[in-house]
Amino acid sequence: MTSPLSRSLAALGVIALSAAGVVLTGIPAQALPSSATIAAPDCTVPAAATVSITVSNAADDATDLTYKVVQDYGTVLFDNVTLAPGESDDYVIPVLEDVSTPLQVIDVTGGVIAGAVQTANCTPNASPAAVATIGEASCLLPSGGIIPPSPGFLWTFDNSAGVGVADYEFVKNDTVVESGTLAAGETRSYAASLTPNESGTSAIRSVDAAGDPVVLASSTFDLDCEPGPAPTGTVSDASCEIPTGGILVPTIPGVEYTFDNSLGTSDAPYAFLDGDTVVESGTVAEGDTRIRSWSLTEDLETVVQVVTEDAAGEPVVLDTKTVTLDCLANTPTIVAPAADAVVTTPTTTISGTGDAGETITIVITPATDDAATAESAALDESDVLAAAVAVPATLTTTVQADGTFSLAVELADGAYSVSASATRAASASGVVPESTSPFSAPTDFAVAIAAPVTPPTGGGTTVTPVGSTGGGNGSLANTGVETATFAGLAAVLLLIGGAMTVLVRRRAA
Repeated sequence: MTSPLSRSLAALGVIALSAAGVVLTGIPAQALPSSATIAAPDCTVPAAATVSITVSNAADDATDLTYKVVQDYGTVLFDNVTLAPGESDDYVIPVLEDVSTPLQVIDVTGGVIAGAVQTANCTPNASPAAVATIGEASCLLPSGGIIPPSPGFLWTFDNSAGVGVADYEFVKNDTVVESGTLAAGETRSYAASLTPNESGTSAIRSVDAAGDPVVLASSTFDLDCEPGPAPTGTVSDASCEIPTGGILVPTIPGVEYTFDNSLGTSDAPYAFLDGDTVVESGTVAEGDTRIRSWSLTEDLETVVQVVTEDAAGEPVVLDTKTVTLDCLANTPTIVAPAADAVVTTPTTTISGTGDAGETITIVITPATDDAATAESAALDESDVLAAAVAVPATLTTTVQADGTFSLAVELADGAYSVSASATRAASASGVVPESTSPFSAPTDFAVAIAAPVTPPTGGGTTVTPVGSTGGGNGSLANTGVETATFAGLAAVLLLIGGAMTVLVRRRAA
C-alpha cells in the first residue's frame, strides 16, 4: 500500500528532542534500491521551523520497500510504511529552534537509508561577550582540535563569558566549514586541515544584536611545509671577550654556542655540550635561532659541541672544537742562558718564550755561596771588566709577535740566578682584569770574562840554542811571552773554576 505523498506531524503533538551535540549512530547502511534525503531546516515560518524528508523506492522489480522514520534514535514517527517500486513519500517534520534533532530513515529489513542531525537556526542568536580567534597556520597543527595533528590552523569561538546563546560560522575561502550555536559558557574549537602548500583566507562569523552578520575574526594563510634546509650549529673558539647577543650578560670568558633553525620548516631539537656536561638542551622553533654563552675554566682543555637529532632520533654533531681558555698571564720560560752555563762574553743575553704582547719582568740576583764570594775576591780587580748592571737587578722587556723575548745585559764576573714573570693587560672590556704570573724557577749561570792579554815587545822572539849562555846567565831561551800574561790567564782559570764550583755546590744543595 502506498502511503500519502505528504504527511505531517502536527497531529502527533510536540516530540521530545535529544540534547545538542549528539552524534548519529546506527547499524551500517545497506546497498538497497532505495534512497532518502533529509533537507536542512526550512525557516519560511521562523516560529515553526520544519525539516523535509523524501523517501524513494527505486527497485526495478516487484520488491516493496518497508521503512520507518525515527527521531532521537528511539522515537518512531512513522512505522512500517511500504513503498512499491517507483513510489516515494514526502514528510514535513517540525523541529525546535537551536536544538539538535537526529532523524533517520531505516529499512525495517535492516540498514539505515539516511540519517542526519538537523538544527533549526531561524532566529539569529547574538551574545555580545562572545569572542573568536584563528590560530596561525602551521605545518604541524598542535593537538587539541577535533582532528589529529596535521598541517592547518585552529578556529576557536568562545562564548564562555556570554550572556546567551550565540551563532557562529567557521569559514575557509568563503566556504562555511562548520556552523552552529553555542550556549552561554561554552567554547568550540575546530582544526582546519590544509594541504602542505595551501593558501587562502579564513574567518569566524556570528550575528549582532540586530541579527545581522558580523565577522569576529579573520586571517590569511600561506602554508609552506616543503622541507627546508637542515639547522646548522656552531661553537666559537675560546675567547676572553665573548660577543654580546647570548643569554648571559655581561660578556664572559668562554665560548658561544649557536643553533640556527631560521630557515627550517619544523621545530628542531638541540643540545650544547661542554665535555660530558649538557649546558643547555631543548627545541628551537622553525624560523628561530638560539645563542648561548658559556664560561670555561682557565687552562682546562675541553671539547665543546653543538648537537641535534636526525629523523631516527640519533644524535648528529653539527660542530665540535677542542678549546683551552687562556685569559690570564702564563709563567714565561727562560731559554738562555741555559742552566749552569758559563758566559764568557761581555754581554749576557737573557731570552725566552711567552705570550705575545705581555710584559716580562726579569730578576737577576747574585750567588750567595760564601766559597764563591771568596774565590771571586781573589781576582785582581784590574783584570775584571766594569759591569753596566748592578745586581740584584729588576729589568723589563716585551714578548714579540713570534712569542719570544730577549734582553742583553752587561754583568761582572760571578755566579748568578735569573727568573722571569709575565704581566698581561686587562681584556678590552675589562671583564678579565690585568694579571701577573708566578716567577719561573731560577736558572743558575756564571759570567767569566777573560782579561786582555798584553802583547810581547822587542819586535820578535829570540831563540837561544840549548847549552848556550845566551847572555852569560845560563837561563832558558826567551819565548817572547810576558810573565804577567801567565798571571792573567791563571786568574781567569781560577775564576772559572770557582764559578763552576759554586754551580756544582748549588745543584747539590
